[in-house]
Amino acid sequence: MNILIIDDHEIVVEGIKARIKKVFPDCKCAYAQNFRSAYADLSHYQFDIILCDLEFDDEDYNGFDLIKNLLNLEPKAKLIAHTHHYSYKIMKKAIETGFKAYLHKGCSFNDFKNTLINVQKNGRYESEAEKELKRKRLQISRTIFNDSIQAIIQLSNRELEVSIQTFETTDRYQLAEKLNIEPYTVDAHIKNILSKLGLSNRKELSIFAYDFKDLLEKELNDRK
Repeated sequence: MNILIIDDHEIVVEGIKARIKKVFPDCKCAYAQNFRSAYADLSHYQFDIILCDLEFDDEDYNGFDLIKNLLNLEPKAKLIAHTHHYSYKIMKKAIETGFKAYLHKGCSFNDFKNTLINVQKNGRYESEAEKELKRKRLQISRTIFNDSIQAIIQLSNRELEVSIQTFETTDRYQLAEKLNIEPYTVDAHIKNILSKLGLSNRKELSIFAYDFKDLLEKELNDRK
């Protein structure tokens, strides 16, 4: 097994290597401190897992810029965000960008081990940091959107379908294409949804759909 560590702090890298060796004793670890070095390594070797920091001293790029280039080079790469950031917003962006797991640098060894093993085996894993950030986010969202959650039952089946799709986009043309309806029909549905859920705009609806997609899908499925 080959693992690439992309981090510009050599002392940190040594600690990461030590942890990796405890999980995969026979693996080979390579180290790159910037995109140029990572590109050179990826041009010559195939890696099973890539651990990538999200912040670099070089202000010209960050981990999000880096992953886009890496995925263009290696579309099937199993990348893990390995960062000091403990933020739901950054975690969400990392997963949406293409990272297969979000690992905090201060995590326990068991969490580190489970993340590496499961990403290697299954291609995606929720670390303890990711789970905790989601739990905290959901607790806050349930308080903020409590009335909207209770009002889900007021939505028609079609309105539920539109709401669920806003998890990915609120663009009227994209929604129209996904649902095979006209853009003006999308606008009418969203106007009704916002009114019934007590939401102000499409941005709030998108956030609501992201946090409570499971509840919307359950309500729709329960009616079938």
